[in-house]
Amino acid sequence: MPLFYKFVFILFVATQAMGQDSLTFEIKTKLFKLGDLNITKTTSQTGDTVNYKLKSTVLGYSFYTIDYLMESEFVSGVLKNSLSSIIVNGNPHHYCTTTQTKTGYVVHSLDGELTHTQPITSGITPLYFGEKIVADSVFSEYSGRYRPFVIKNDSTYILDPESPMEFVFSKGKIKRIIVPNVIMDFYVVLIDD
Repeated sequence: MPLFYKFVFILFVATQAMGQDSLTFEIKTKLFKLGDLNITKTTSQTGDTVNYKLKSTVLGYSFYTIDYLMESEFVSGVLKNSLSSIIVNGNPHHYCTTTQTKTGYVVHSLDGELTHTQPITSGITPLYFGEKIVADSVFSEYSGRYRPFVIKNDSTYILDPESPMEFVFSKGKIKRIIVPNVIMDFYVVLIDD
């Protein structure tokens, strides 16, 4: 067996042993594709720690680049920390971190700081991999706050009716997200795996 194939096989076996899963979503408008959103879920060997990472670079026309990153870590079902950032043409446009402390959580963002005292057991990132929706709100790693997550029909939920994003589920996982925009709506669509 050539060396390259041995390397690929070993890499495949190693990622499966660590419990890694990945999804790819296409980011597009009705007129054109903007880029891909790559999402990974890594579970520790003991199963108590789960890390999620969402990453994308979107090239807008020829005059801007958007780098998007969202990460979160859950230990025994409780959020340990999260990071969300958007960089436009090298300049911070959005930034939010949530860090667990002895007394709760501290959230830092470009808008300032806030705290939470109760354990955070939900998040948007786990929803991509089929975590159950158990309440009418979900913790947003993007904003560092709980947001309403309201059922629209059998397969669709609306995140925060103030600036509504529609999450469409199929077989328990996110299949499509509709992001309203003043100029043109965006669609984040799962590429069949």
